[in-house]
Amino acid sequence: MAAGTLVFWIIAAAVTALAVLVMIRPLLGGGDQAGAEGGEDLAFVRAQLDELARDRERGLINDEQFSQAEAEIGRRVLALEKQDARQDRSAEPKGGSARWLAVTLGVGLPVAAVGLYLAVGAPGQPSQPFETRADPAAREYRALSSLARDLDEQIAQLPGDLDGLIALAETRARLEQYPQAMEAYRRAIALARDEPTLASSLLGAFAEAVIYSGDGTVSEPAKDAIEESLRLNPAEPRSRFYQGQALLEAGDSAGALSVWHALAADSPADAPWLPMLRMRMAQLGGAPLGGDASPGGDASPGGDASPGGGASSGMPVPSEEAIADMMSLSEEERAARIDAMVEGLRARLEAEPDDVDGWLRLANAYTVQGRGDDALEALGNAANRAGMDAQTLDAVLRGYFAALPEAINLSTESGVEIPPQAARVASQLYALDPGNPGALWVLAKSARDAGETEAARGFLSLLLNVLPEDFGQRGDIERQLRELGG
Repeated sequence: MAAGTLVFWIIAAAVTALAVLVMIRPLLGGGDQAGAEGGEDLAFVRAQLDELARDRERGLINDEQFSQAEAEIGRRVLALEKQDARQDRSAEPKGGSARWLAVTLGVGLPVAAVGLYLAVGAPGQPSQPFETRADPAAREYRALSSLARDLDEQIAQLPGDLDGLIALAETRARLEQYPQAMEAYRRAIALARDEPTLASSLLGAFAEAVIYSGDGTVSEPAKDAIEESLRLNPAEPRSRFYQGQALLEAGDSAGALSVWHALAADSPADAPWLPMLRMRMAQLGGAPLGGDASPGGDASPGGDASPGGGASSGMPVPSEEAIADMMSLSEEERAARIDAMVEGLRARLEAEPDDVDGWLRLANAYTVQGRGDDALEALGNAANRAGMDAQTLDAVLRGYFAALPEAINLSTESGVEIPPQAARVASQLYALDPGNPGALWVLAKSARDAGETEAARGFLSLLLNVLPEDFGQRGDIERQLRELGG
């Protein structure tokens, strides 16, 4: 037997003996110490009583105080005497059955433990390190670590291997080794400069690694990478998502929603990022499909601008923990989670129907999910409760812009008319704010659809007066005005 194995068995035997002794001692009797401790407590309490009597004789306490203290100490003496009596009974010698049980446990348990270990254990084998254990997470970690080491060796021999660098960067990112991933992405980007689409994708992945390596916010290096990525390929989805995140962190909720709406519209139905993107938009609340078209505003970076832009309804932004939790779910689970959130909001609004902001959030959630009829119903509920508050009416109108982007097109070929309720909201808003571009846009479209040429011409002229010179659809409005004889 090897010295190491002998030492192991000696230590194991000692520990087992100690554990068994602690376990069987009560069965063999052992109340003497407890009784001694109880006697010491009783003597101490009686000494307190003698000290009180001396304090009374010296005049330190009066008779009433002495009587109260004496009664309390008397109760403590009785309690300790009862405790001593119980301990004396427990300290009586145990019967034969108790001793037999103690012997059985003392001998049988160690023998059974050793037999079980020899049967199913592997005393001659060394302890397994973390990377070789059988749980799935450890297996994946081991496989990724091995792959990363192999790729490192491969890149050392072939430093110009673009595919190898991309694989290494992605593997390091999956291992959450972001500094190493960023370095691999840098080298891959330098090699992919002649392939703009690939370089754009790599820049987006590099920006993501920068974000994850920090505190989760879109830092300046990440913004620079996103800007370069979109210069090379404006359709790059990962860069567009983080462009929206950067706008949101800067306080521009409408700009973020504009970018994300455009990304959602351009994404395939089975795009893996689409459920998360929809959740982020639903969390932000009702905002238009286009960007802010108020005087001085910017058109949306990724889609058509409309005059209905403005601030969001103020739905709280989900935390990074919530996002990570959602991303850990499967696509079906994410969709079910979002549906449950939307239906929960609907149920609350049925109980609290006067919550205009809630109806606007629900309408936006339905719009993101592609449930147009439900979105219009929610907007109708919001419109009925908006009153004559310009800010609330503007938010409702923006909800219609998001739910019916085709209806906002001034062209007669759109085939979609402005809903009567949206036109009513626009009329109310125009009465309160004659320079509101969204209201003027809707009123012009409604008048044209109704064949009221002069009214449509008048609203379009007013709209041109309030829009900035660089507004993206200004030329279309001017063309429409010319067609109407303006």
